[in-house]
Amino acid sequence: MIDSLDTRLKLFQLVLLAALAFAASSVLSLLTLALGAALMLALEGAGKRGVRFFFIYAILLGLTVYLEPWLESHMMTLVLLYLAYFVLTFLPVMTVFFTVTARTEVSRLIHALTTLRIPRVLVLPIAVVFRFVPALLEEWGHIRDAMRLRGLQFGGRSFLRHPLLSLELLLVPLIMRSVKIADELAASAMTRCIDAPVRKTTAHPLRFRRSDYAVWALTLLWAAAVIAANYWTLDIA
Repeated sequence: MIDSLDTRLKLFQLVLLAALAFAASSVLSLLTLALGAALMLALEGAGKRGVRFFFIYAILLGLTVYLEPWLESHMMTLVLLYLAYFVLTFLPVMTVFFTVTARTEVSRLIHALTTLRIPRVLVLPIAVVFRFVPALLEEWGHIRDAMRLRGLQFGGRSFLRHPLLSLELLLVPLIMRSVKIADELAASAMTRCIDAPVRKTTAHPLRFRRSDYAVWALTLLWAAAVIAANYWTLDIA
């Protein structure tokens, strides 16, 4: 893992990954996209998660390609095929996004957005979103633990037998906590005078190091490989 990768580079990788997810349309390009996402996870210190993600993604992609002729032959199953490619498109983006948001300090993010000349009116919502996602996932775990303590299960046979009740027991407290978390994060940001029209200082000044430049070069090479892979193999979309 490269220690404390520049936050601006992380944002660039996220935007580039999202753009390439829509451009990838062949088996090879999708695999190359997933490989790049796995390497991004490794750079964030989640190497094991990256390995698991790549193998799971490769298995899902292989099954989709193998079953594609059968799924295309039926109108009802054609919807499943489109759903499968929808998941394959967004899975790398969401996996990397959740990991980056959980491991990036809000102060570094705000300083990076300010350095990039992002309008102040957008800095606060973006910062809240980056902090909101990890907090929401943490609350999801707490709610499921509380359900288990009360003898309630979400998923498996319990969900199949009582789907509406299971969703109610999970979603109602999750929505209530989501509203509370959003208010607390916004209040915390306002307390730190995030919207004050003055030049702010930071304890973590941003600067590109040699490792950052190396990752920049590798990221651009990976992007070129994803685009080129579309022309080396037949389209599957």
